[in-house]
Amino acid sequence: MDGEVEVRNGASPQRGGPGLLAIFDPAERHEIRAVTDARLLLILAPWPGDGHPGARDL
Repeated sequence: MDGEVEVRNGASPQRGGPGLLAIFDPAERHEIRAVTDARLLLILAPWPGDGHPGARDL
């Protein structure tokens, strides 16, 4: 949303700013570090995930 971040998921780090979209596989290790003051939008999907106490069987 604002600022610059560095994303690392085992490979060399990638930098990005507003508009960056990073997608990770379930249980994939990753690290996100703010390079400048930054605001992030985090979307967890599907939500709630398997095993979450709020999950319902449909």
